[in-house]
Amino acid sequence: MFRVTTLATDLVHLLGKSLKKRGFTPMLMKRDERVRPILVEDLAWCMVNALNNPAASRRIIEIGGEDEYTFEELRDLYYKALGKNVRFIYLPLSLARFIAATVDYFTRDRYNAMGLVSAFSGGNTCDIAEAKRIFNIPFGNFRDYMMDYFALR
Repeated sequence: MFRVTTLATDLVHLLGKSLKKRGFTPMLMKRDERVRPILVEDLAWCMVNALNNPAASRRIIEIGGEDEYTFEELRDLYYKALGKNVRFIYLPLSLARFIAATVDYFTRDRYNAMGLVSAFSGGNTCDIAEAKRIFNIPFGNFRDYMMDYFALR
């Protein structure tokens, strides 16, 4: 079983597109909370490898990317990747929960907004030493992934 941190694709595709379009995005995290985004191909490789890897059998393995960032550091990465100033607007968790509860009430839980707030509030990092030992792969670099993605768009 894997406990996965944030997927790099979510940060780049969802958050990055919003920042590229509007220049700002609301955040449910604090500035100093940390995130360790993992590339999808690294996660996929570990999942496939785990099928025949006795070291991964019957384990709960925390897995994340090689690099860890605060949200302020992420904002700086977006600035470099997009070539424009971007802002994160940090929402108080109580306000985010109120908005999510209102959305869920009026949409009859169609979007599971409260679940999203729960999933995205707080940092998302872990110690990847065990995953690196078990799978013995060099995890990809989120910064490079982000720069490449936006260089092509």
